[in-house]
Amino acid sequence: MILLYVVLFLMIDNKVERNAHSVNLINCSLCQADFNDDGKLNFFDISDFLSAFATNDTSADFTEDGAFDFFDVSAFLAAFSAGCP
Repeated sequence: MILLYVVLFLMIDNKVERNAHSVNLINCSLCQADFNDDGKLNFFDISDFLSAFATNDTSADFTEDGAFDFFDVSAFLAAFSAGCP
């Protein structure tokens, strides 16, 4: 898994506030549906996605809107159905 750390500096009431965020880059591969990143689309990708979704793991936020809902599952299944390049 690759993590990218982003540090944001915000000016609030003339004070600098520092916020560090980590971004999971696991879904930045050429094939987002290859959820376990093993180079194959199969049952294990669906199983791993649903496990991550059930625990609100950020890697399952497929729509990247901060919510874990039907739209994430739908987006994942659409990507899985489309296949990989």
